[in-house]
Amino acid sequence: MMSNKFKSKNVTFIITILLLMSFISSIFALPNANAQTTTAVTFPFVDTVPHMAGVSQPVLINWGLINYLTDVKDGWNVTLQIFYPNGKPENHTGKTWSTGTVGRRLSFSEPGNYTLRCVFDGEFYGTGTSRKWYEPSISANLTLQIVEDYWKPDHPGHSLPTEYWTRPVDSQLREWYIMMGSWIIARDSRGAPLYAPYNYAPESAHILWSMPIGDNMGGLSGGDNGPIGYESGEAYDGKFANSLIISGVLYYNKYVSASPKQTVVAVDLHTGKTIWEKDFNFGSTAANRPSGGQILNFINENNRGSWSYLWFTSGTNMYAVNPATGDLMYNMTSVPSGTIYFGINGEMLKYRMVNYGTNANPNWYLQRWNSTHVVNNGTRVSTADAWGTNTRGTTYNADRLGWDLNVSVSSLTFVPGQANVTAAAATGSLSGASQQAAPLTVKPDVRAIFGNISANGVTLTGISFDQENSVYVMYNRRDWTAPKEWADLQSFGWAAHSHEDAVSIIWTKD
Repeated sequence: MMSNKFKSKNVTFIITILLLMSFISSIFALPNANAQTTTAVTFPFVDTVPHMAGVSQPVLINWGLINYLTDVKDGWNVTLQIFYPNGKPENHTGKTWSTGTVGRRLSFSEPGNYTLRCVFDGEFYGTGTSRKWYEPSISANLTLQIVEDYWKPDHPGHSLPTEYWTRPVDSQLREWYIMMGSWIIARDSRGAPLYAPYNYAPESAHILWSMPIGDNMGGLSGGDNGPIGYESGEAYDGKFANSLIISGVLYYNKYVSASPKQTVVAVDLHTGKTIWEKDFNFGSTAANRPSGGQILNFINENNRGSWSYLWFTSGTNMYAVNPATGDLMYNMTSVPSGTIYFGINGEMLKYRMVNYGTNANPNWYLQRWNSTHVVNNGTRVSTADAWGTNTRGTTYNADRLGWDLNVSVSSLTFVPGQANVTAAAATGSLSGASQQAAPLTVKPDVRAIFGNISANGVTLTGISFDQENSVYVMYNRRDWTAPKEWADLQSFGWAAHSHEDAVSIIWTKD
């Protein structure tokens, strides 16, 4: 047994060691004591539209935090917890937009009451002195009723008009879009569409209004000239070439293309009233006549709507003009050549195949140019998603900014319609290329067909692609030998293509 004296010294020694350790640890703990983490309270929520729905009816569920984030690329990681009527739990994780909310459409096959709540596990957010720990939290429970034999539309529709109507049409009348089509492709070349969907018109022809359109007298000349009318200016002169219709407004050229003066007139199709009349000075005579139109749907976190433009082309330059006022909005330089196709949101697209190898060892790439990509890449990152006013007065390098697809098609050995790329042209996105080929026709996000046509027949190559940039060769080379009658044709070419019917039409002179 230890003596009391030894035990007392031993206890004293142990207390001394503990005090020393406590003092040392306090020294090392001082920096942390001065750098306390700032915390923030979070406010989770969950909501549904509607609160009562039928079995299998889509329900929009929004959940997240009322706390917003400072950068459009940031978001909270939040979980939607759903408890079925039988108590079975189901979790849906998601990252919110910078507004703090995320949404998803879900449907439920069992009737009963579902309990929903948002769960946030906590996150650090911010940099430097603004960095905070956002505390974990759970929202209050929300009940969603799913009812058998019940189905109430969340946004009831509206019937189409049965009497005279005018523009603009309230955007809440969603169903009316089927009768409000535009004509945005100038009809000055063979192959331009002669079918205008999304339009209703009377079954019988009638004159709504009439007006002189420029340097033609119009009507019956009369007198000694007999029963002859003034020439209309359409044959050979192309009086009405490049005419467009955007949202009920007709845009046409007042004078023929050979006239030294070029004037574009905007007319309300319903009333015949001239909205504006303007001379443009973008270059040559052809450059001062509209080359096409565009209606672009632009949808993101901060903006949702359509933007319309009249386009004028001068060489490799394109000018976007506001159809409502005739004012220049922005322009693009170094626009690559090729046919314009419109994407699902109205974006202007151009496609081509480029060979970075040789004839003996080809290395083909499918490339796509996107007009929207030009603006998004060329506008300040912090405001690019606002689109409209941020583009005003801006000049964009279309070739440098616009390519959004460049995919290898390694199995491709031959592309009909290919053209050698000269050394002078092999710059920028074509640097190092030996050949390029323009498509015969394209259905955006579906397929591109390349082809040659001659008196000997037709050669086609098909490339399939989708929005995920998955590209593969549908057929490498398909030849069709023409009948002997083709040898006597003076001129011919492609007139139109239907991707839905998988049919192309060939025209021949007269």
